[in-house]
Parts: sequence; C-alpha cells; structure tokens
Amino acid sequence: MKSSSHFPERRKKTHYFAQVVRDTGVLINVERAMIDSSEGEALIDIPDESCAMIKERLADLGAAVRVLDEVITLDESLCVDCGACISICPQSLFIRYGLEDQDG
Repeated sequence: MKSSSHFPERRKKTHYFAQVVRDTGVLINVERAMIDSSEGEALIDIPDESCAMIKERLADLGAAVRVLDEVITLDESLCVDCGACISICPQSLFIRYGLEDQDG
C-alpha cells in the first residue's frame, strides 16, 4: 500500500524509516523522498497487512502519514500533454505503458 509521510522540523537527528524497520521488522520501500534541514516528505510502499502498524509507529516518531488508497489514473480527455505527470511518477508508469513523447 502506498503512503505519503510528512516529517516535521527535526529537533534531533531521527532516521524515521530505519527506526521503523528496526522496531517492526517490516521492510519499507521508499519510492520518492524530499528531505531537507527543515522538513521532509516521502512516498513509501509497505505491505498491506502491516500498514496500520507502520502508520502508528511513524506517528509515534512525529511523522504524519496519509494512506494513498485512491488509484491515480490518466484522464486523456483532460490531458494537455504538459509532461508534469511523467516527471513525478515514481513507477515510470507513463513510460511503461507507451504514453511517453513519441517524437523523441
């Protein structure tokens, strides 16, 4: 299951995912992360059966977790071919299914 995690300003050096993996034994796949000195955001993939436990443990460490249970779909009737979706898709979904720019 995909989840979005937001980490507040770090008052001490905390390795959120390493701590959670150590404490729970559940492997977490970090698909995308943007973390700087003030805060962080990460897209993670965790086993469905461990979702509640991982969410609770991350919350204990001060992270806000949102489960992404809605599937992202491409509505071709609204698409203007701006390419923004290609740059943020962690799974390269649009390239995999042949939606990449055919000219280049």
